[in-house]
Amino acid sequence: FVSLMALPQMTEERRTFVAEQRATLYHPSSYLVSTLVVRLPLLALVCLPNALIEYWAWKLDPVFCFFNFAFFSVLHMCVSFVTEALTLSIAFSTESNTLGWALGVYAQALLLLWSGGFIRVVSMPFLFKLLSLLSVHKWALEGSLLTFLPGKCYELEERGEGLCPEIVTGRTVDGETVLNRVFHAGKFPFASSQSAALLAFLCLFILQLSIFSGAIKRLLRGLSELPPKGPHASDKAHREIPPSPAPSSEGSPAVEVQASGVAGALGGMETDGQRRQGGAGGFMGTLRGGVDGQTK
Repeated sequence: FVSLMALPQMTEERRTFVAEQRATLYHPSSYLVSTLVVRLPLLALVCLPNALIEYWAWKLDPVFCFFNFAFFSVLHMCVSFVTEALTLSIAFSTESNTLGWALGVYAQALLLLWSGGFIRVVSMPFLFKLLSLLSVHKWALEGSLLTFLPGKCYELEERGEGLCPEIVTGRTVDGETVLNRVFHAGKFPFASSQSAALLAFLCLFILQLSIFSGAIKRLLRGLSELPPKGPHASDKAHREIPPSPAPSSEGSPAVEVQASGVAGALGGMETDGQRRQGGAGGFMGTLRGGVDGQTK
């Protein structure tokens, strides 16, 4: 759920990515690699304090064991890496923050239900057993159980689930018995070993990255149908404009027609001016003749 808190920021990053892709500033694979290089080390640094606090608060080991603490920290990092890839996939699959939040919360809720922490995986229908293989919480829980339960001895306040009276010596029970009778270790789909849990995390991380890559490809296909924008768009548009034909010495028919039309208009204006001048001359002659007659 901590990874989902970065969903609004990733949505804004998606808009920046779209603008930069329309301007063809870099290849999408460069963005994918740079995102992982920047985010994963930061997530690892955030996970270390959390793992340290939980390790000492829960008293997972009576005496500090570096191997157990290191493996517990690696489990924290694996959960963060897979959920971060899931958040990236959601952010690049939808433009709405509300829809992204809903998808993220529902996905995390389903993964928690299939983890085996609320309902034993062996008690689920077979289809849900298969779906539980996609839960990062399941592999983190089983990896922790395989790390900290063996070799321990636990006191019981009362007979727990799956623990028959004949396997309880007094009021104590060993960790291997809890694994086999309560969590049904060794049966499908429980993790067979610690390395199997890490391998499952790797497969889930690759699956989420493939979903993220598919979301980017769908986004780029949608951008290819839009007109280009950015600093290179004007150059491309300029290249697509056909060059105008060079003027010839003979002149084109359209230019000749236009020139003849202008000359005709000028000629008409000149004829009208001559008519106005002739009319004015006749009027002045008549006026001058009348004045001379009155004088005489």
